[in-house]
Amino acid sequence: MIHRTRRPIARAPVVLVALALGLAVAAPSETEAQSGPTPQPNVIIFMTDDQRADTMRVMPKTRRWFRKRGVRFPNGFTTTPLCCPARASVFTGQYAHNHGVMDNGDALELEQPDTLQRHLDDAGYFTALSGKYLNRWDIERRPPHFDRFAMLRQGNDAYYDSTFNVDGRVRLVRRYSTHFIERKAIDYLESFDDQDDDAPWFLVVTPFAPHNPALPSARY
Repeated sequence: MIHRTRRPIARAPVVLVALALGLAVAAPSETEAQSGPTPQPNVIIFMTDDQRADTMRVMPKTRRWFRKRGVRFPNGFTTTPLCCPARASVFTGQYAHNHGVMDNGDALELEQPDTLQRHLDDAGYFTALSGKYLNRWDIERRPPHFDRFAMLRQGNDAYYDSTFNVDGRVRLVRRYSTHFIERKAIDYLESFDDQDDDAPWFLVVTPFAPHNPALPSARY
């Protein structure tokens, strides 16, 4: 349970963000736009791992889902297309030479007080991470400024028989990691609503897929 005082904030429509290949933001409806001041939104970031843009053609349902109430940015680019620096840029909005994470072994160089999750946490958001965090981050060490987390340790076992730190407890997860990451993300959203239905939330969902060895679930 999270025991801290939070300012009461009106419930808001969900803002959906897809990163790694593009970005989609849920636009407010005409009714919402005319209803007065915009409340603080809920935020989800979906971040795929090492996914090429040309693979999106095999995800028609996903593309339709984001297009339905979103915005497509055809000229979105990553300035440092390497895993840990790019993730640090997502969390800070900074170039790699500013946040200091220049390589995949530089996770500890990230100034945690500068991150999006820290600012949202301070603003009264419930914050959660489900999936991969920063490359080579110690699995025993909690990701800062996340109230809840199911953090995956990257490695050759990151699809089956994976190691996760779940809210401070390191455990082996035998099921397919993407399915487990999905389940924990849903659990966290439900727990946030149970604690305070008026407080906004920030959720980062970061599966290892489709990173090599690009192992699909056995059911596929």
